[in-house]
Amino acid sequence: MLLHLFFLSVLALVSAFLARVFTVGLEGALAAQASFPYLVFLLPVVLFVTRFSERVLERLARSENGEPRHKDVLQGYAVVPLTWLSHCAGASVGREGVAVQLGRSVAKTLASVTAVQGPWCREEALFKYGVASGFAAIFGTPFAAAVFAFEFFRTQNPEPRQVKWMNAAREAVPVFFSAFLSHQFATRLFGMRHTQFLVPNFEFSSAFFAFVMIVVLGAFFAARLHEAMTRSMKTLFFSWHQRHMLLAYVPSVLLLVVLSLPPFIPHRNLGTYFIEGVLSHAQSPLQPSGWEWWCKSFVTSLSVAAGFRGGEVTPLFSMGVLLAYPLSFLFKVPAAKAAATGFASLFACVMRAPWTGVILSFELFGWEGGLGGALVCALLAILLNRTRTTVLRGFLFQRRQA
Repeated sequence: MLLHLFFLSVLALVSAFLARVFTVGLEGALAAQASFPYLVFLLPVVLFVTRFSERVLERLARSENGEPRHKDVLQGYAVVPLTWLSHCAGASVGREGVAVQLGRSVAKTLASVTAVQGPWCREEALFKYGVASGFAAIFGTPFAAAVFAFEFFRTQNPEPRQVKWMNAAREAVPVFFSAFLSHQFATRLFGMRHTQFLVPNFEFSSAFFAFVMIVVLGAFFAARLHEAMTRSMKTLFFSWHQRHMLLAYVPSVLLLVVLSLPPFIPHRNLGTYFIEGVLSHAQSPLQPSGWEWWCKSFVTSLSVAAGFRGGEVTPLFSMGVLLAYPLSFLFKVPAAKAAATGFASLFACVMRAPWTGVILSFELFGWEGGLGGALVCALLAILLNRTRTTVLRGFLFQRRQA
């Protein structure tokens, strides 16, 4: 028990320290892109560096003297500078890639160094500990981080398993503990500051519930469109890479051209300036348009499919706000309330983490301000589960027919 607590404490401490280092570097990369917009012309160079580093990591991961090295552990540490370069060049990527891979790499490294043994340090448990600690340190939402660790593990391992409730309960306690401790280390010891928004109180009405239903349906179909675009682009770019090595860098040139166009210039990097502008009750940096979310979705799909590192969670937050914000004018809902309602909607659909979205809404916007977003994510959880069940039944029916 004491060894278990010591392991989780060291994991939380190291994850919080590395999250602080990453955040400082990310702020510098974003400041450089804002001061020198022409750094966007370095996108092909950044993609070349990313692919070259991946080849080097593959060579390092090969077995040496009969002792195999873990490729995913090396990639978890390499994703930090690669994400800095992606943001410095203006690619529309996020930061959860660092939170997930870095925390997982730290957990595996500590497990191999300390040579701990037991059911609590198996591969599945280390995965959840690392994801929870990294997510909590970077995003500042420990409870959502713990829930995300379970939901993200389920998406990475879709095979049905018979899980006992007692084993799930045993895993939940150390996962929540690592997330909470990592958040405390990041904020109190390393001075990380996470943004929390105060959404004004709003009386619920029939118009607001109609707004919620429209956001649910819009987020569901927008997520499907975003996933289809990303998947199609990845398939297309992979076929180009198979034809000739130089064709692998054509996507970075396409991204450079797109991000140089006036409608797409505001959607470089994370896109958090729009979220902060609306939720802080300041003047919106963009005009209310129904297509701004698609512009952000297109450049994010292009960036992720091209191979730039960083993930897509934060851009998904921006897409959710951009989707719900124009609807506020139709349903007479305050802009900040509408933005908080749609904030985690696309994240819940694309990442298959609706219950993380529920907890995230309450942690970021409070109990009253996050109620709308939590309601949207809860309805999306029912919709996603219904869709998954329908697809599974169709698959089984086809197997029986065969």
